[in-house]
Amino acid sequence: EAGLSSAIVTSVAETPDGALWVTGPRGVARIAGGQVTTFGTQDGLPAERVLQVLVDRRGVVWMATHGAGLVRYDGAGFRAFRRAEGLSTDYLISLAEDRDGALWVGTLAGGLNRLAPAARELLDARSGLPPFPVTTVYQRGQSGEWWIGTYGGGLVSLRDGKLRVYTTADGLPSNAITSVAGGDKASIWVGTNGGGAFRFENGRIVERLGPEVVGSTLRMIEGSQGVMWFGGDGLVRYEHGVVRHIGKAEGLRSNEVR
Repeated sequence: EAGLSSAIVTSVAETPDGALWVTGPRGVARIAGGQVTTFGTQDGLPAERVLQVLVDRRGVVWMATHGAGLVRYDGAGFRAFRRAEGLSTDYLISLAEDRDGALWVGTLAGGLNRLAPAARELLDARSGLPPFPVTTVYQRGQSGEWWIGTYGGGLVSLRDGKLRVYTTADGLPSNAITSVAGGDKASIWVGTNGGGAFRFENGRIVERLGPEVVGSTLRMIEGSQGVMWFGGDGLVRYEHGVVRHIGKAEGLRSNEVR
């Protein structure tokens, strides 16, 4: 928290040189060699509120902003790509990079943009995407299958250009999807607001952790070597059916984890 412009952190990403970029509601910060450098609108950042940062395979830093579109940092300054340059809206939420190096940009109310050097695509209500904020975008390994989380419209599968929407009508515990991460084999873990988390495979729920286990609001899921981490109301470690809760009593400075 020391040196950051806000105690609220919305995302973190690491560049190839080991520097950390930290975003929040009052600008961004770069942490390198123990030094914290903050950037705000007074430093050329096009918007104060930044919801996500992504470092692509080339080491370029991209930021999803609230009101200034997609922002790129090239080491010397910031450049914004807005609606005037082809984005569906300037109000963004989520970012992901696919196996071809294209950027997927989730928006508040403008669907999902795919930005590639040679082409731009848009998935929105006309394509069958639910007209809700796109909170998370996840590509399953190197496959062509994508999972899209919407806040209110459920979970969306995209494969071979075809969309399939899963909602509470299909058994989901909530239509407010907040995060998606890879699980065992061909499964994914999905976090929700109010419905806990569930592991999804072949169109059905195969495992579920209720909000009483992982918290009422999940903001992030990360997995590595069979261990899953769930962040929201504290931090939860889950491995082979064993749950461990980590909160302020265990040393966290706050139970709010993003």
